[in-house]
Parts: sequence; structure tokens; C-alpha cells
Amino acid sequence: MPEVKRVGPVCVVQLRCAGCAFEASEYYRVQGDTGCHVRCEHPSLSSPRRVGDTTWATPSWCPALSWNRVDAIAAEESGEGEE
Repeated sequence: MPEVKRVGPVCVVQLRCAGCAFEASEYYRVQGDTGCHVRCEHPSLSSPRRVGDTTWATPSWCPALSWNRVDAIAAEESGEGEE
């Protein structure tokens, strides 16, 4: 398949835990460092799980997502599978 050059803007979707009902963050301040411990408290997890340190980027293990659906949308947007 020949390479197709895109004309126009590209839409980028970033998944973030900020605002999720199961996201919990705890502010911390220590000498020379401040931020938030971000964790997931989804009921399907045996215990709260760390998402990151001052990052709300959704991890691949997120129990609230169907990654198969996310991958399908990404493939559709990129035109994968088209001939």
C-alpha cells in the first residue's frame, strides 16, 4: 500500500484517571518535592493500586476500560486493515 500523507490536523486521545470515580489522590510535600500519590480504588481490585506519582495517565491494567474497544477505535482511526 502506498504511503498516504495526511493533510490537516491529527486528533490525539489521551486517557486519564483524573475525574474517574475510582481515582484517589493524596497530596504530599517533603523537602525538595511535592506532588500527589495517585491510586485506583476500583472495587474489582483486591486492594488500591498505584497509578503514579503526580500522573493521572490511565494504566494498561485499568479495570474500568475495555482495551479491546480502545484498540479497535485506534485501528479504525489509523485505517489499519484497509486495502
